[in-house]
Amino acid sequence: MEPFKTYVPEEVIVSPRVRVRRERMLRSLGQLFVRIGQLVHPHDVVAKGPGHTTIHLVDVAAELKLKPKAALKAILVEPGQTVKAEELLARQSGLFHRKELRAPVDGRVMQIDPLGRVVLQVMAEGETLRAGLQGKVINLMPRHGVVIESVGAFVQGVWGNGRSHVGILRLLASSPDDQVSPEQFDVSVRGSIVVVGRTASADVFEAAARARVHGLIMASLRPELLDVAQQQDYAVVVTEGVVGAAMAPPIFDILRRHDGHEAVVHAVFSPARPRLRPDILIPLQVEDAPLFHAGRPLATGDVVRLLAPPLLGKVGTVRDPWVGLGMLESGVEAEGCEVELADGSVHFVPLHAVERLTGAERLGEEEEPSEI
Repeated sequence: MEPFKTYVPEEVIVSPRVRVRRERMLRSLGQLFVRIGQLVHPHDVVAKGPGHTTIHLVDVAAELKLKPKAALKAILVEPGQTVKAEELLARQSGLFHRKELRAPVDGRVMQIDPLGRVVLQVMAEGETLRAGLQGKVINLMPRHGVVIESVGAFVQGVWGNGRSHVGILRLLASSPDDQVSPEQFDVSVRGSIVVVGRTASADVFEAAARARVHGLIMASLRPELLDVAQQQDYAVVVTEGVVGAAMAPPIFDILRRHDGHEAVVHAVFSPARPRLRPDILIPLQVEDAPLFHAGRPLATGDVVRLLAPPLLGKVGTVRDPWVGLGMLESGVEAEGCEVELADGSVHFVPLHAVERLTGAERLGEEEEPSEI
């Protein structure tokens, strides 16, 4: 079998500056409120979907314990009439008592049937679609949605709890392997996207909820805390795929550089769609940035994360993208590359055990962002 001289690895984007394009789509046909070229902010409404109607049945006879004829006499509204929640629908007065029944919801009286029941038509509010990120509208899909382009620092993770939020990035961790305590979550982190370092305990999740943060970013998460993370109203993003691993230095460096800047966390995750990754976008006030395309072969100078023992979770730089066959600790031969770690050591790594951190090689070329 002919050995391959090029290899396209799995990759995640970890870039100090990149052009991001994101579709924002309605669940059903609706109306757009933006134009091509318009600048938008995360909370701006870009489209709205139509409302839908539901039927709410109010059984006056049963609620007031009346016979149908008595219930019909007690009803105070008429078909076609609009009522507000808590507005009086029916009243039955006796010698020593009075019974009243109020509307449970806003609606319109569609019908009053012979059994003493009021049929309310309730209009539910339609979908409101917000931009979700700062950027420029570059395409419109009439009645469906928009495409927004943004330039910023960008980090993809490996797992998210399905929430999306915007907030000021706050670095509580002092290093990639630091672990924060619940006591660090005070009023100063309210509404923030908080970087907690290596991992988070159950107490940290609880403290973050009490502090009303908008998001947590961590390197890893213990399996028994997955349900805890999924139950939170704030966004949770995990950046590494190894339990107990420290945060990859290029990822921590990007987050450190932008401490105090606005960040957008999109904590999507779907086992059925492994290429759909959670991400963190920190918008920058610049226009020039590359638009990455997947599928580039592994190359000298690429920054990679190693995915197999004994170097599991380590990050290094590719010195030679293909060095032929090498012997693994298991005694199996595999095609591999040479990777240099931060301590200067060089290792043979099987090609299937490298994941490229696309864009991380540019960290040294980028200037530190100016303070806000």
